[in-house]
Amino acid sequence: MPCINSINIPGNFQIYNQYHIDKEEQKARGMYGMMLMGGLNGKRADAALCKDCKQCIQRCPQHIDIPEELKAVAKELGGAKTEAVLAMMKAHMAPKTTKKS
Repeated sequence: MPCINSINIPGNFQIYNQYHIDKEEQKARGMYGMMLMGGLNGKRADAALCKDCKQCIQRCPQHIDIPEELKAVAKELGGAKTEAVLAMMKAHMAPKTTKKS
């Protein structure tokens, strides 16, 4: 079910669930940052983009209150800690420059 605000709803829930199963905070924040906050492709699809329009609730076959769940995802996996992990990952992935003599 596509979100009108370009949120990857299944991706957000998958990373959030895996975070609670594995208890690996840094790994979950890295995945969230790279996959959903634009770390890989520059296009955000994270939970913080939710505008609480509730259109997803009407389309959800499981009748999940998706906006409320996305708020929980954004609160737990978004924010400054994830921004810091994302910055570290981007710096690590950046091409190394070599000095020419």
